[in-house]
Amino acid sequence: MRTLLLHPHQDRVRIEAEALGEEAAVCPAHVPAVHLYDAPMHLIAMRYLAPPFLILRRGLIAGEVYPRLAGRRGMGKGQRHGYGTAARGGLPQAGG
Repeated sequence: MRTLLLHPHQDRVRIEAEALGEEAAVCPAHVPAVHLYDAPMHLIAMRYLAPPFLILRRGLIAGEVYPRLAGRRGMGKGQRHGYGTAARGGLPQAGG
């Protein structure tokens, strides 16, 4: 059996495609749909997000301040890990 070692930048596309798929399963309204992932070509084809959508990285690099970013990211992470659902009993309470 032959082992293929990928350079970190090549494996990044696979990791990004997997992460987008996991995030879309929980918050589809906030993640662009992945239409195609081609591992040999290191290619991801995803939905184009027209304005007013923005690429967060660009705004952060430009020094933009997003006052609700931490709360929204926290809620998204909580949803992804199952908090806030009846099955998991909601968010843990402080001190408990």
